[in-house]
Amino acid sequence: MMAAGVNSWGLVAGAVVLSLGAGQRTAIYFSMQADPVDYGVWKTGINTAGILTSINGFLGKVAMAGAGAITGVLLSSGGYIANQAQSDGAMLAIKACYLYIPALLIVASMLWIGRFYRLDDQYEQIRADLDAGRRAPSDTSSVAGENHAL
Repeated sequence: MMAAGVNSWGLVAGAVVLSLGAGQRTAIYFSMQADPVDYGVWKTGINTAGILTSINGFLGKVAMAGAGAITGVLLSSGGYIANQAQSDGAMLAIKACYLYIPALLIVASMLWIGRFYRLDDQYEQIRADLDAGRRAPSDTSSVAGENHAL
């Protein structure tokens, strides 16, 4: 492969590093899911945890199906033939599926989150307001002193 060549130990070490990173990403991803729910409750008073969870599950399945389809198309277009020595095109397709595309998507997601995810800036205030039974300060529809139990 590109990073390890034919060095089996290099491939194993790379897989361990990848797994450690994937574990961290998973933990961060699922902990971040609660933040938009809290923000929605804070802004609207409506708890959308169920719909968020179901949409997340659905999109995960769509992404897995798409990844399988893309992998099949790339391997097929690269000339992959099972149980045979692979051509240069097939090796490039394998490297693209295993290394290039995942690296590109990881960098893109890091840039996207870095650019657009801003709940951390105000999450302490959101949490304090929700714990006190208050909604967003810009909300004028609530009656003064009304307790918005969650």
